[in-house]
Amino acid sequence: FKSTQMEFLPKVPNGLKTIEQCFIDDLIVNYDVFVFDVDGVLIGPSGTIDKSFQVLEYLQRKCMKLVYLFSNNGMESRESFAEMLQRRFQFGISPSRIICPSFLAAEYLKMNHPHVRSIYAIGTQNMEEELKKNGFEVRGGYSHKDKVVTNVWLKGQTFDSDADAVVVCKDYHINQYKIMCASFAIQKGAVFVGTNRDPRYDMKKFFTPDTGAYVKALEVATEKKAEIIGKPEKFGFNYLKHSITQEWKNMKQVQSENSKPRIIMIGDSLQYDIKGANEAGLDSCLVLSGNNQLDDIPKNNIDPKFV
Repeated sequence: FKSTQMEFLPKVPNGLKTIEQCFIDDLIVNYDVFVFDVDGVLIGPSGTIDKSFQVLEYLQRKCMKLVYLFSNNGMESRESFAEMLQRRFQFGISPSRIICPSFLAAEYLKMNHPHVRSIYAIGTQNMEEELKKNGFEVRGGYSHKDKVVTNVWLKGQTFDSDADAVVVCKDYHINQYKIMCASFAIQKGAVFVGTNRDPRYDMKKFFTPDTGAYVKALEVATEKKAEIIGKPEKFGFNYLKHSITQEWKNMKQVQSENSKPRIIMIGDSLQYDIKGANEAGLDSCLVLSGNNQLDDIPKNNIDPKFV
């Protein structure tokens, strides 16, 4: 990373600008807040993507810009996310500047379904901790990792299906018992929340089912549509914009309702990062280190402002 210029990139379709066509200093001046996706932007399959965290440090410390992270990784709480970044990459960021699905799920339920007190969780222990921290009673999750369905007719077996809501995220301990508990709860009227619709996760040699696969299975079984709160959905991006605006106004001591920070979203996914940012009225920058490449832009008909 250089403070004056980025590496040159080849031709870009649709007349889009590459970062090499504008000076980095000018780009930095034009925005108050830089929002980064994490997987495929900062972190790759073998660790940190070259100099990615140095860029964030440069923006925070040298340029005095606000840096937020907006991830569809629901396996972490905001605190565990911040701890992981510090431990693995020596990058420090306040948990309040991390927007992740476990936190969004809690906020979504409080704002849109205030009656919810108990949650059946398909997800990780970190997700459960985030939900508990926000005042919810959490069932299922890690505590049900070894549960099995004892017989096909379910005779003599009980299922934890009385929760007010079901929250579904990636779960490395997913099993039939959890799927059945969640399915029964949803059919009995529980609010059905999915953290995202990511269908599969790229393991390089193979793909593995991701959160969207679990969500789809439950939608098919229950004939109920999940309420999705992560990228590219409006709720996640609106919450991000609200959080940023409040912090920016407090920092700048801005009183006017019309004053808003200039925000840019940097991501590797046209369908999740760029589409969501564009629909939320944010500028967007596609990086080519993850899900999409240049020739995907005309195929998807989703245009980032920068590449």
